[in-house]
Amino acid sequence: GPHTKLVGTHNPTLNAAIVLGGGGKYLVGFGNKEMADELYSYVYPELQDVTQIGKGKEINYETVLETGADMAILPERFAYLAEEFAAVDIPSIVILSSTESYDTIRTALTLMGTVVNEPQRAEDIIAKFDELIAKVEERTASVADEEKPTVMFLGGSSMYSVAPGAMIQSDIMETAGGVNAVEGVDVLGDFAEVSAEEIIAWNPEVIW
Repeated sequence: GPHTKLVGTHNPTLNAAIVLGGGGKYLVGFGNKEMADELYSYVYPELQDVTQIGKGKEINYETVLETGADMAILPERFAYLAEEFAAVDIPSIVILSSTESYDTIRTALTLMGTVVNEPQRAEDIIAKFDELIAKVEERTASVADEEKPTVMFLGGSSMYSVAPGAMIQSDIMETAGGVNAVEGVDVLGDFAEVSAEEIIAWNPEVIW
């Protein structure tokens, strides 16, 4: 049967559960509410009622058990937590690859649709996602490669925290008609800390 009492500690992965039915329907435990951004107050006001279970080494497994969770949703980079959840008899599913792209989002939504038994809703959301991407690509199709601005996307942790090629931001830049200025950084699924010298060498035309 479908799993409907889900816990997780990685906000982007939990977003897949939220869009598939509203967290109020599926989420019983959330990693760190302080890290949830303002978007949640629009799409998921119930977040304030969901139990906070902690992240990484701070996960409180007694609290997890109190939620009645029947599955943990994990990204590949936290796949090692599956053993800890298994120790308290909670199965896990890894739904998000560390090499982020539009495709890994489609895969995550499809897997999530299977978990909560909402395959049609997952398909509908992916169709809408594809439609929006196509709409933007139509507008930027006429931009010649040599005209595309180089873009650097900064993360929140420091002014040297950048989105490398294996993050979803790269796909978004390309769809919007730009090119990721960050090159030669092989960090997967996370922002990379780089040096001022590297940023000067990349010389991005746009910093986001």
